[in-house]
Amino acid sequence: MRHRLWPALFCLLAAPPALSQEAAYVDDRSSPAALIKSLYNAIDRGEHARAMSYFAERPAETVEAFAATFSDTGRMRLVTGSPLAGGEGDERRFDVPLAVAIESEDGETRVLAGCYDVLDQATDGAGNFVPYRISGGLIEPVEAALEDALPVRCGADGPDLPATDLVLQRARSMFETGFAETCLRDHIPQEERPDPESFAIEFRPTYDSEMQQARLLRFFCTRGAYNEFHVHFLADGSGELMPVNFVVPELDIRYEDEETMETVRSIDVIGYTARPELVNSEYDPETLTMTAHSRWRGVGDASASGKWIFRSGAFTLVRYDVDATLDGEINPETIIQLIDGP
Repeated sequence: MRHRLWPALFCLLAAPPALSQEAAYVDDRSSPAALIKSLYNAIDRGEHARAMSYFAERPAETVEAFAATFSDTGRMRLVTGSPLAGGEGDERRFDVPLAVAIESEDGETRVLAGCYDVLDQATDGAGNFVPYRISGGLIEPVEAALEDALPVRCGADGPDLPATDLVLQRARSMFETGFAETCLRDHIPQEERPDPESFAIEFRPTYDSEMQQARLLRFFCTRGAYNEFHVHFLADGSGELMPVNFVVPELDIRYEDEETMETVRSIDVIGYTARPELVNSEYDPETLTMTAHSRWRGVGDASASGKWIFRSGAFTLVRYDVDATLDGEINPETIIQLIDGP
């Protein structure tokens, strides 16, 4: 059997999905923070009537007057902190900390930060559902980068706000934007989706003797009858965040009998590709190893398995096994075997 291998089998840190000129439409009233994100999405898209609908009371006399407030603004970037709940019953409300970077038409960017007051969901006197809505708030210019601008409390005398994981928040946003079609289209209920996993990684890059820190974020994508899919993001010590694509070989498999596919004549590696989703994968933080096992059919007698080790700041493919025979037996063959030390 012939195996042709290529060197440098590293995972690829893919560029984030390209941003279009217009922000994707977001109208999500499922939580206080989501409501604020929807508000700024509407403003960013110039949909000022929709933006006004998120308030308990009209923030301006007319849509035109409201729109005039943002006449000199371009693109906006928003981060929100963890909301702080207060009050009970009809008085229940949430303080939502936020910071927003607003680009003016002349290219200058300014950062504003503060808190919005969001009323809880309710039922009105006629029995109609009333969603979260904004009752007030204040944001002011600050001298800080967007990622450092979230307030630690709402109001001078307010309690300390819960800590916010901005890296996870950004990763979640990139996941929801970049993988909506592949991961979220099957409408698995949110309560059945496991929370993202986070792993701290300490490593020594090839160009430096100092140890550095990275963070791996793992998101459940979707599941089928016998396969479960995940996607991963990697953040470096400075917080730079990128999706991870894992290198896998492209195979040319030939059978003695193409109908039964019970006996393999040859398996050739004809190239390499990179995939953002891993199937039935697990990450071992002790060995810095990612493994995946893709079942080709339910009985498990045909499959492909990969092993990647994190070293020098990237995941490297070090082993790939294939069981290509539909013979009822589990008998994988090693197609790639490289040095798998750190």
